[in-house]
Amino acid sequence: GEEEEAAKYGCKPGDFKYVDQNGDGVLNTDDKVFQGYTTPRYYASWRNDFTFLRDFTLSFMMYGHFGQYGTFNRAANTGGMYDRHTISDIPRWTAEHPTSNYARIGSTNLGSNYVRKTFVRMENITLGYRLPETAAKYIGITGASFSLSVRNPFVITGWSYGDPEGGDYTMRTVNLGINLTL
Repeated sequence: GEEEEAAKYGCKPGDFKYVDQNGDGVLNTDDKVFQGYTTPRYYASWRNDFTFLRDFTLSFMMYGHFGQYGTFNRAANTGGMYDRHTISDIPRWTAEHPTSNYARIGSTNLGSNYVRKTFVRMENITLGYRLPETAAKYIGITGASFSLSVRNPFVITGWSYGDPEGGDYTMRTVNLGINLTL
């Protein structure tokens, strides 16, 4: 039921809706309005080290960026051949499933789609164990320590598609460390 209104701007139902701010019937740079910052308004970080049971250590580093918006033009079908393939399952607009969050396949995009990209990322968690000197001497070495480290274990965000900081997807890595002193 929005065919006539969409046609005024060269669009079809299922295309993103843009607002003609000055009411002149033309979408152009005169209709631009400030919608938010593309750089974070606030930054926070927290790093801590714990020692417990005398020989165990636990350390972590987390940080967050707050109040920024970034483009998510996949929702508007730009940057690829979204009528043929996609790397993520996006609930596109259809006549049976009208949504204002995602455009129809083959839609016309007249601008950029900005979404909130606030996040808190656990950058690194490391658990370590140092073998007591008496146990190390018993097996014939001077010392030994072991560690298990996970980089990028999780991100807390309202963003659903990929990494809110870097785009697509960020790898999670797990490292096991063994340090022997002979």
